[in-house]
Amino acid sequence: MIRAGIWAKNHYDEVMKIPAKATEVPEDAVRRSYAQDLYQHMIPEVSERTIKALEIQKNFMKGHGIINNDFDVGTWVDGNFLEAAKKELEAESHQK
Repeated sequence: MIRAGIWAKNHYDEVMKIPAKATEVPEDAVRRSYAQDLYQHMIPEVSERTIKALEIQKNFMKGHGIINNDFDVGTWVDGNFLEAAKKELEAESHQK
């Protein structure tokens, strides 16, 4: 996912072709419907914003009986693996 996000940052035209092809929607319509900077925000992150989004999803699933147990999303999320992966990729790129 990190590599794909890095690639997307530098390939706007190709990024827009992907949902156009997948949905059979004209590419110009895809460009109008997505935020112009979508391709700049595709690298996974653990942030206050993403934790809040997970909290909303968890509450929806709990409210609809998809999950039974409540839990603290902020405590549950562990960004250490993601940060380690980013550092590994950064080190890889410096070796090339």
